[in-house]
Amino acid sequence: MTDVESAFYGDADQRHVRSAAVVRYAYERLRKETLKSWEADATSEHPDRGMPSHGVFKFDFDDDDRFALYMEHDTAAVIREVEVAFDIDEATATARGWVGEPCTQCHFVNIPGAYQAALIEAVTGVPRFWNEMAISWWLPGDGPYVPFRKYPPPLNEPHGFVLMPLEVEHASHRSFLLSPTQESELRPKSFLSKLSRDV
Repeated sequence: MTDVESAFYGDADQRHVRSAAVVRYAYERLRKETLKSWEADATSEHPDRGMPSHGVFKFDFDDDDRFALYMEHDTAAVIREVEVAFDIDEATATARGWVGEPCTQCHFVNIPGAYQAALIEAVTGVPRFWNEMAISWWLPGDGPYVPFRKYPPPLNEPHGFVLMPLEVEHASHRSFLLSPTQESELRPKSFLSKLSRDV
C-alpha cells in the first residue's frame, strides 16, 4: 500500500508482538461532503492545528482476540487505536512509543499478516476472506531465505522463526493481496456466471 509511509514491530522473540503502521491521509481522494465533515471534526477536536496529515494504526494481539478474529472474521480486533498526527515526525514518535523497545522499522509487508489485513480492511471498508498469510509473519531479509513464523501464534505450540525461501514469501504476499472479498464469495452464483467461468 503506497499510503503506508512506515511500519514498526517490537521484540520479535516475544509470543505476542505489538506493531504500528503510519498511514498518510489522502484527502484529495475524499468526496467533498466527506472532506467537509472531516474538516469540521478536526476543527472541533484539534483547534488551530488544521487537518491531521497521518494516522497511526496501533496493533496488538491477545489470546482473547482469537474468537473475534477467527470465528467472526473481525480483523479490527487487533487494532487497539488509530491516533492522528500532524506531521511525519509526530507520527513516527507515536508509532515508536506504542511499539516500545526494541523497535524495528520495516516495510508494511514485514509486520504480521493479521495486522496488514486489519489495516487494509479498515482503510478500504471491504471485508475479505484472507489467505494463509493472515496467520503468517515474514521478517525482512537480504538473502535467498527469510525468517518466518506463524502469527498469531497457535495455542499450545512453541513459537519461533524458521527460514523459508524468499520466493515463497513473494508468492504468499501476491496471493494475500488477491484474497477474495466476502461479498464476492457469499454472493449467490447464477448458473450462467458459473458456466462462463467454466468455459
